[in-house]
Amino acid sequence: MHDYPPVIRDLQAPLTAGEKRLQNRLAAVLLVLIVGGLFLSGQALESVSGGSISFVTVFVHLYIIFNVVNLWDAVVLDWFMILVLKPAFVFLPGSEAHMDAYTNWPMHITNYFKGVVIGAVISAVIALAVVIL
Repeated sequence: MHDYPPVIRDLQAPLTAGEKRLQNRLAAVLLVLIVGGLFLSGQALESVSGGSISFVTVFVHLYIIFNVVNLWDAVVLDWFMILVLKPAFVFLPGSEAHMDAYTNWPMHITNYFKGVVIGAVISAVIALAVVIL
């Protein structure tokens, strides 16, 4: 729900306790997959390079991976799926009167750049862990 525009979120009923638990579990799984996948990729890079690699090399490697996924999210999911294809399952029931909120380009661009910054932080932390461990 937090990825939807504010006007759309306001139209929806609050999540039930069960929905919140499910949301937290899915977020935890996604976080483990992202962090674990990036960490394993960094370790694989270190292994291929002979066991010694600089922080900057690992950081750039991880940052590129993160941002390729971030760009795919922005172009394929946000632009193509939501703004071009407009499948019904993307739009929450009761929000039909606010379709312009879904096509808010500044929101999508802002979210992409938030991902760029978050990617830098996550990549730096994981790169540090790869170099130290």
